[in-house]
Amino acid sequence: MKKPLVALSFLIIFSLVLSITAWTASLQIFVRNQPVKSYFVKGGQVFVQVEEFLKAGRFSWTQQGDVVTISDKKGDTPGIAGTPSKYIFNGNEFTVPSEIKNESLYGNIIFLAGGLGMTYKYNAQTGEYDVYYKVKQAPTPRMTNTPTTAPAKTGTDKKTSGEATAPTATSGGNSSSGSSEEDDNAGKPVTFKGDKLKDSLIKPSNDFFSDWQSGEVRGNVSFKNSYKESIENISVVFMIVDGAGQVLTKESYNIGTLEAGASSKKYEYFYINPSQFTINDSNFTYEITYKQPAKSEDKEK
Repeated sequence: MKKPLVALSFLIIFSLVLSITAWTASLQIFVRNQPVKSYFVKGGQVFVQVEEFLKAGRFSWTQQGDVVTISDKKGDTPGIAGTPSKYIFNGNEFTVPSEIKNESLYGNIIFLAGGLGMTYKYNAQTGEYDVYYKVKQAPTPRMTNTPTTAPAKTGTDKKTSGEATAPTATSGGNSSSGSSEEDDNAGKPVTFKGDKLKDSLIKPSNDFFSDWQSGEVRGNVSFKNSYKESIENISVVFMIVDGAGQVLTKESYNIGTLEAGASSKKYEYFYINPSQFTINDSNFTYEITYKQPAKSEDKEK
């Protein structure tokens, strides 16, 4: 009887190793929507490279002896020496189980997130581990009908809830309604939003995932210059709106210049939807501004 038991034990251990290896290989860690690549798993616990974690969370810090004081204000990000005995953040003192690996300091992600007052969540289906600050905002109504036209938007920083309704499709004083005004607006800033987005030479591409049960909305968006010449002074406001046209969150991107046919980098976003309705394409909208290029000679012929 012993031989079958021994064989069964080895089979169980081997299966556990395979499952842990597969889980580790597919794990993706995001801190305030920024990826953290340096980590390892030990005893079912995730350890992240502490400096990379803090930088992704947009923290600064100082070190005196074996005490690291963390701030959410801009500041220095010096290399952390040794293994700190404690961390201090906003008067809160906390410890983090840590290990030195390849001469770098790694800390338990749950203790780091908890000490910094952050929320953490692991999604076994996607293999994503998120650490973030919860959005404080009033509940928004559930979407009952899919809007036919998504409202346009204004701009601010990531994960900022909007309290006003999204802007209408009418253009502002510097806005262009399309190629018919190209000569008049050449060299001037033009803005496209709402119904006028189709006339923009800068085309958005949005790839996203939405989970109505958890309220998670994650994705990345990029922008392509569809014109045959370079376009300068490009800036974009990206927004998620609910079915009633209320702005849920908005982000601003200063893209600068795109050469003909070129695309911008992919801008990642993450949002926890408090009302947990299903997000679809019509819940995303943009306000695109750029310097109107001059009409090319071959186009006039």
